[in-house]
Amino acid sequence: IAEAWFDQAAEYWKQAIALTPGNYIEAQNWLKITKRFEFE
Repeated sequence: IAEAWFDQAAEYWKQAIALTPGNYIEAQNWLKITKRFEFE
């Protein structure tokens, strides 16, 4: 069940990052480390 919550959090972070790409560096790092999203 925790994995589902982390996946949902990743979706919210992706939306926030899409709105302001220069912000949320820590969230971008978390998404990269957990392989939930690949950035260019």
